[in-house]
Amino acid sequence: MPETGQIVGQVFATPAEIDANIPDGAEALYDAADVFKDYIVAGGVTPRPGLGLPDTHTLAANADWSLPDIPDGTSVLIDQMEQGVTSGGLVLSFPEAGEWTVELRPPFPYLDATCTVTVT
Repeated sequence: MPETGQIVGQVFATPAEIDANIPDGAEALYDAADVFKDYIVAGGVTPRPGLGLPDTHTLAANADWSLPDIPDGTSVLIDQMEQGVTSGGLVLSFPEAGEWTVELRPPFPYLDATCTVTVT
C-alpha cells in the first residue's frame, strides 16, 4: 500500500497464501474494502471523499456556477473534452442552452464525479 493509503490490488486467497506471496515493501489488508471507493487512513478502511458535485444541475446561459471546494489539480472535462486543471476552486458557465456533461477527475484520494448540466 503506497503512503497515500491507496489500495492498489485485490486478491482472493487465504491469509496464508497472501502472506507467502506478498511482495517486499507491500502490506496486506484483510478487512473488506472496495478497491475503487475506499482507502486506508490510520490503518483502517475509510471511504474516499467525494466532491459534493450533484448528479444534475440547471443553470441559465452565461450564468456562473461556483464550485469553490474542488481540490487543486482536478482535471475538468466538458463533453469528454479536457478543459484544464483547477487551481483555487472552479467557476463554470455555458454560453448557450443545451445539455452538457461535466466530469471532474481530482487527485487521489478524492473520487471522480460527473454531473449533467442543463443550460436554459
